[in-house]
Amino acid sequence: MLPRDPRPVVGPRLALVLLLAAGCGDDPPSPSPGSPPPPAPAPRAAPVAIGPDGASVLTLMDYLAAGEERAARFLAESTDPEAARLSAAIARARDAVVRVRVHYGRKGSSILTDHGTGFLVDRGRCVLTAGHVLSALGTDPAAEVALARTDGTARAARALDRQYAGRPGLGTDLGLFQVEDAEGLASLEQGAPRAGALVAILGYPGRMGRNPDGQVVGDDHAKDRPLLPLVVVGRIREGPGTAVDPVAGCIPEGGMSGAPVVDAEGRAVAIQTGVTRLQDGEAITFRIDVTALGPPSPGAGAAPAGK
Repeated sequence: MLPRDPRPVVGPRLALVLLLAAGCGDDPPSPSPGSPPPPAPAPRAAPVAIGPDGASVLTLMDYLAAGEERAARFLAESTDPEAARLSAAIARARDAVVRVRVHYGRKGSSILTDHGTGFLVDRGRCVLTAGHVLSALGTDPAAEVALARTDGTARAARALDRQYAGRPGLGTDLGLFQVEDAEGLASLEQGAPRAGALVAILGYPGRMGRNPDGQVVGDDHAKDRPLLPLVVVGRIREGPGTAVDPVAGCIPEGGMSGAPVVDAEGRAVAIQTGVTRLQDGEAITFRIDVTALGPPSPGAGAAPAGK
């Protein structure tokens, strides 16, 4: 579980974030010309590391590539009627996902960088992410936020507000900033999570994504290479609070925080904020923690987690 931030919430405008989170997405997402893009090529990892004795080493890239393959297979083979619509929604939503970089602690030519995921809303004018991704803004007045889009182009951004109060409920881990040059940017409409709904989390776990050749590779912010987000498929958990039960893909790694939780309608219904490990005897499961972007609604009954 993510550690609680002992610092008070940054900025006096706590209501601003929730108002913008509810209102920034009132406009419909930017339409994509023509028909939806074809399915992405089957993901594969970059070559594994080779040891001095010639033995190969399983890398994080291999793990994430295997997760991508399982998520794609689930969506292609599932009999859940939401699966096909979710697959199309992923193709439409992915260009609104951005890599978030917070540069801080500069000492001469040395600088520290925190990495996370975010997504564009309000016709590309604002970005939502997890509040803890922006923690350095509360300690370093000179900290700067930069974005990288899926096509590799960079955008500067200005932080508007941040919430990370470490308490249950709406808006407890939420960050908002404004994009300086928003012309022509895709964005996501927002909605409320529905219990039992099939969803996809789109982000950059371990600072990794999928390059134009379909390989899972690391982000290199010195080059701003094109990089598509990776996918974790899950279901909105039934019961109090809002969380996601993973169904297919990898358990999110660091760097996934701030990723949009997208439903079959292509709306961002929550923000991924962390992962909780649950253990019952020898059985270990995981819960993906999220901040909802609207009051959760009861489902009409969850479909089975398999096909």
